[in-house]
Amino acid sequence: MWTTTKWIEVAVAVIVFGGLKYMWTFRRRKADNIKLSYADVLFYGFLGLEFGLLTIFHWQAFHIPLVFLVVLAFVGIMVTGGRPLKSSQRSPR
Repeated sequence: MWTTTKWIEVAVAVIVFGGLKYMWTFRRRKADNIKLSYADVLFYGFLGLEFGLLTIFHWQAFHIPLVFLVVLAFVGIMVTGGRPLKSSQRSPR
């Protein structure tokens, strides 16, 4: 569980999954003329971390030392991304 190879795989999953989701959202929001914030970057970072931990470690992610990271990533997702986009966040065209 604590091998370097597993953590490198988690880091790659965070970068690939979170980065691709961020780029997809950036492209859509740029077309709608909506500005992105640091909360969006953190949201996709936490989302990638959650995805990487659960994909690489499977059921081991729910054992005692690793479950804290999973819960922390989940709380980060809820705090940074748990708000809908308001129409006031759109910049005028």
